[in-house]
Amino acid sequence: MRQRSEVLSKISKEEKVEHIDLEKWPRKTHFEYFDRADYPYIDVTVQMDITPFLKYVKDHGHKFFQSLLYVFLKGVNENEAFKYRVLGDGVVKYDSIGASITVPTEGDLFAFCRVEYKENIHDFLNHFAAAEDEAKKQKELVSNEWFDVVWVSCNPWFSFTSMSAPTVDRRMRSIPLILAGKHYESGGKMLLPVGVKVNHALIDGLHIGKLLNHFENSFKTPKEIFERKINDPN
Repeated sequence: MRQRSEVLSKISKEEKVEHIDLEKWPRKTHFEYFDRADYPYIDVTVQMDITPFLKYVKDHGHKFFQSLLYVFLKGVNENEAFKYRVLGDGVVKYDSIGASITVPTEGDLFAFCRVEYKENIHDFLNHFAAAEDEAKKQKELVSNEWFDVVWVSCNPWFSFTSMSAPTVDRRMRSIPLILAGKHYESGGKMLLPVGVKVNHALIDGLHIGKLLNHFENSFKTPKEIFERKINDPN
């Protein structure tokens, strides 16, 4: 088992993080029960109506994936359950969660790219563009130990009704994964496949439902996202 000092070494001084006292944590028994599983995940895929969102993004000249990622991160940061991570033999809760995405590079390959969450969407889109440009300079795949992120993968080449992805590093089993597929028309609506993979030791179906409802509300009212006023954009 890893010691607490090793857990602390994974957290930079800049990160705001709360260390969970497992003995006092209401979720202690649920965590211990599912954490021992060989496959502790819940995988869910739904088809989400993005008709108003897609129209708004196109009409206003915004890029689709960047806008979609903002919706995902806004939902994650406003749902507490998605901020917990397992580090060593401890559990922590981060104050803010960013995204680890992939960006295309030469030779039909890709690089990992970290994108921070910013409440003001216009600040977020500017930050995204800069982070993407920097990541594209990579000549090979560079691994990382980002725990204060969700993994987000966009697959614009095909739609799906079920999809998952591997977790290469067992230490990172508590990082949620969000997958988005190719949107398509059905019954006069534009639908987007959205997959969510979470560790059941930290997150239940109830929490997934709350997250998907958050996404749904954002897709229904894109104007509120893009045009809302925020006193402190940071």
